[in-house]
Amino acid sequence: MRGFMRALEKAGLVERDGSEEPVENNSIATGEDVDALIARELAQAPVPPQQPAREEPVSGGPANAIEARSFESIFAEAAIPASPFPAEKMLRLLDGLKTMDLASRKMAVEAMDAADDSWTIDDAVLDAQRKILALTSEKDRVNTQTQQLVAQNQQQAQAREEQQRSKVEALRLEIAELERAMATEIASASADKATLMAAGENAKLAAQREATRLNTEIERMNSLTSLFGTRN
Repeated sequence: MRGFMRALEKAGLVERDGSEEPVENNSIATGEDVDALIARELAQAPVPPQQPAREEPVSGGPANAIEARSFESIFAEAAIPASPFPAEKMLRLLDGLKTMDLASRKMAVEAMDAADDSWTIDDAVLDAQRKILALTSEKDRVNTQTQQLVAQNQQQAQAREEQQRSKVEALRLEIAELERAMATEIASASADKATLMAAGENAKLAAQREATRLNTEIERMNSLTSLFGTRN
């Protein structure tokens, strides 16, 4: 925290006793001092343990994707003017002072503000307010887009259900017609087979009758040859 104490001493917020290291000069804390302080404090801060990577939820597909835009593009679209001390920079500064209690952090930032005429706390607050409005508008846009997608998907689901119902009914009618055609074919084939079988039986009976008739005539002729003998 030596660098931070130097910056506060330059800002006139604290004074050191004679036992401490003297201040190099009496210049006030500048924006560069603040940037360097933030960088040093963040570099010295303990690194939080990494959380296991979370699986991304399965997307509904490109047609259902909610557009996630960068903050920079959101702020650019909202035409937010450049700030002498952006809200993000103030947040980094406060994060660098997170080892201090809230009141001390506020006092330290107010001292830096008083010591540097190039920026004010109001700059960061105004920038934050403008960005809050832009982000709120973006959130409303996402909500509206989500509602539209949900309504569109519901309409498409209903239309698909009607399409399914229509196709299933058509298939049922087609199946019923095919079943009727199948029953007709089975009945017709059965009748044809019965007719053919009956015709075969009739042919067999007719052949037997013809064989009996021929045999009877052959026996009559044989009686003649038996009586008078054969002739060459």
